Amino acid sequence: MKDCAAETLTVEELKAGHEVYIKNEPRDAMYNIATFLVRHFWNKPANMADSIGVLLLTWNAGFYRFGLLDFNALQICIEQNFATIAMFNGRDITTLSDSDKLTVQQMFANFLLALKRHKYKKSPEAFSPVSVAKTFHLLAPKFFPLWDDAIAKAYGCHWGIDSRNAAAEYWTFVLKTRKVVEHLQGYSEEIRVLSERPILKLVDEYNYSRFSKGWLQ
Repeated sequence: MKDCAAETLTVEELKAGHEVYIKNEPRDAMYNIATFLVRHFWNKPANMADSIGVLLLTWNAGFYRFGLLDFNALQICIEQNFATIAMFNGRDITTLSDSDKLTVQQMFANFLLALKRHKYKKSPEAFSPVSVAKTFHLLAPKFFPLWDDAIAKAYGCHWGIDSRNAAAEYWTFVLKTRKVVEHLQGYSEEIRVLSERPILKLVDEYNYSRFSKGWLQ
């Protein structure tokens, strides 16, 4: 039977996900490094693009193994969208409203193009909704949640064979994640004791541990 995500999470589930993630995920140090670098180079798009690339080429290495990430295209996309990025960076996901829908979806489409894998030898160009979500989270860690293929499927938000559907599906995923975070609003102290990480990172650690890796049942 397909494992589907629940509408809410408990603090206990969040804790279990965080603990098993830290125990089993050796690449986690790259998240700390990339997060620090993006903050350090804020408003310097070239350096921000390099910092994001540190994470993408580690966390999404399987995708870029068969084609290059264009750092210049990523830099230009950050420059062109920086005012919107800065606005989302100052918000948390509980402030999400219907008026954000078109902005989020358009920015998602812009980054989907910028983060594409270019044609290389026999490998055609390809697009990664996963890379977009990882980039969004680094740029606004309290507002944008992370996903991957398995997580998107568990939440009923997968884009199928056409990644151009991903912007709409990501919006649905953000809405569902907002509900998860809202349910945890009354437990801020317990969550702070658990970790200083953004709650969206902790939710992702639970999702990744359960749906992507099967470390949790």
